[in-house]
Amino acid sequence: PPRPRGRGWQVSAHTPGPWRIGGSPRVDNPTWSVRQEHGKTVSVGIYEEEDARLIAAAPELLVALERMVTAANVKDIDPIVMFATIEKARAAIARARAEDK
Repeated sequence: PPRPRGRGWQVSAHTPGPWRIGGSPRVDNPTWSVRQEHGKTVSVGIYEEEDARLIAAAPELLVALERMVTAANVKDIDPIVMFATIEKARAAIARARAEDK
């Protein structure tokens, strides 16, 4: 049965990525936001840039983890597929850690 939307309930779909961060122009109280590449707001009022980067990387991290789990469930893992999957995961982690600035 469908679950009601609201606090405490997981929604089955999320806003598609990629997500990007944006900063507040306020110098006295800077905050960050996360938006979909085409402008839809995902989150606002984030006080730490590192948190905003982690949130923005969520869609890529999810895809990387899903691919890793799928690859790990295959009886004969193709090393090329596994390498490509690990590289995608590394790129998502780097984005979350702001290492790709």
